[in-house]
Amino acid sequence: HFYFSHRLLHVRIMYKYVHALHHFNLDTEPFTGICMHPVEHLYYCSCLAPSLYFRMHPLHLLFNAAHLMLSPATSHSGWEDHVHSDQFHYVHHARFECNYGAASVPLDKFFGTFGESL
Repeated sequence: HFYFSHRLLHVRIMYKYVHALHHFNLDTEPFTGICMHPVEHLYYCSCLAPSLYFRMHPLHLLFNAAHLMLSPATSHSGWEDHVHSDQFHYVHHARFECNYGAASVPLDKFFGTFGESL
């Protein structure tokens, strides 16, 4: 999901008017993850819609919301671990046209958008 939604944000018109604000931060840090245009926040938080539509248990909604708030901070933190490979996303902020997904899911390699280093 994240690969495709992030890739859509890099379509020229979406990038120019919505996602560019997020990419003003070239040297990422935790607040970079949540520094988004209001339209991008709505788009990002739309992941909560299925929980509401299908009337899932409130704990499911709470877990999903907590993940949405914490994940951007960890993936932009500068801390390298095996879950949120920060260098992978750092390269994305430096080069823009690669590493749209998560390092743990090989969609960038599959679609030819993987960037190994600066």
